[in-house]
Amino acid sequence: MAGPDQHSNSSTRLSTLEAAVLGTIAREQPITAYEARILFAKSLTEAWSASPGAVYPAIHRMKKRRLLSGRDRDRGRGQALSVTALGRARLAKWVCSEDGVHAGVSYDPVRTRLQFLHLIPPEERMPALAALELGQLAKRALALDEAKQDEDTPYIRMAAKFLVDVIDARLRLIRRMKSEVANDTSIRTSLHREGV
Repeated sequence: MAGPDQHSNSSTRLSTLEAAVLGTIAREQPITAYEARILFAKSLTEAWSASPGAVYPAIHRMKKRRLLSGRDRDRGRGQALSVTALGRARLAKWVCSEDGVHAGVSYDPVRTRLQFLHLIPPEERMPALAALELGQLAKRALALDEAKQDEDTPYIRMAAKFLVDVIDARLRLIRRMKSEVANDTSIRTSLHREGV
């Protein structure tokens, strides 16, 4: 799913996707576009796609705008990408800007799904919630691992801990919904009739 501000129309403004890719390259440079996409795909952020169809065009646009430079690697193993001085300046401007930061509530995949829980059959609601809960617990473990791995980089560690807080909020919501489903007498009657 495309995230907010997926593509920038302005030659001076970075989209969120472009800024995240540019930051990933800046942190690990010099790296190939493929290596950048793999690192980007490992991110726990869910707001954008790490597919080749999203990341490679973003890299191409940033090279064209001279935010990235590339030099050929030995034996035809792709171009080693580095962030240019202009790229660093645009990244710093993006980090410090409120541009594109929404004042309202941002996209959340769990909240989006749960608002439609009533549309699935009552007997499928608790298993659906249990599956969501297991998925969030797995993501929480990954976020905690990420926070531990980046002990030397306090900003990355703080961002990972923030993600843990977001996941904890999702888990609280899922557990409240499970309680509601368990206490819904129409659901209990339906499950009892089916011998569950």
